[in-house]
Amino acid sequence: MSDTDAEDNEYLKLLCMMLFSIGMVEDTLYIWKAKKKNFDAGIYIDAVLLCGAGVMEYLAGMHSYKHYYGVSGEMKE
Repeated sequence: MSDTDAEDNEYLKLLCMMLFSIGMVEDTLYIWKAKKKNFDAGIYIDAVLLCGAGVMEYLAGMHSYKHYYGVSGEMKE
């Protein structure tokens, strides 16, 4: 990993922490996308940052996103 990549991940982590501190469920998808950018970003960005609004709010929000986007949540064979 180059120094530039490490710096990029630090910026991503900082931005995710800022979104976490705002505490809006809608920002969870942005944090998730940043976490899945690449392997190193996935390590830098902790999954705890997904629950800025609270665990119950996160779960309710993800349920509504599944319903809205038509995602079944079932594993495909």
